[in-house]
Parts: sequence; C-alpha cells; structure tokens
Amino acid sequence: MSAAFPPYFLSWGFTNGVFQMEVIGQPGPEYVILGSSNLVQWTPIGTNAGTFTPFIFFDPGSDSNRTRFYRVQFQP
Repeated sequence: MSAAFPPYFLSWGFTNGVFQMEVIGQPGPEYVILGSSNLVQWTPIGTNAGTFTPFIFFDPGSDSNRTRFYRVQFQP
C-alpha cells in the first residue's frame, strides 16, 4: 500500500467567466474545496465523489466573489 499524498491544484483559470480548477489526489477519498476571502475563515464550496482524479471543479459563485482564495483537503 502506498502512502497517501495531499491533494493539490494542478491548473486553474477562468472559462466563460467562471473560475475552474483541476484537482489531483489519490483516487478513492472524497475531497472538499474550501473558499475564503481573508485566509482565516474557510467555507466549504464543493466536493467530489473521489473516484476519479484529476477532477475539474467549477466555482459557480466566482462571478460574485472576485477575490477568493481556495484550498482542497480530504473530506472529514
């Protein structure tokens, strides 16, 4: 069995005005995408099924949150 490695963003950018990012991690666990405007308070904004990696996440709120930080972690 190989050691788990933390998920990370492989690529990111805007497509048709919507921010999207490609996330890579180990297949199997679920991941949660968190967003923050101040790097202190983090809010879950999306999850994946965890079966395929990499996966693309689209932030539908990116048009109203032009200054947002993102992080990804294993789903608790």
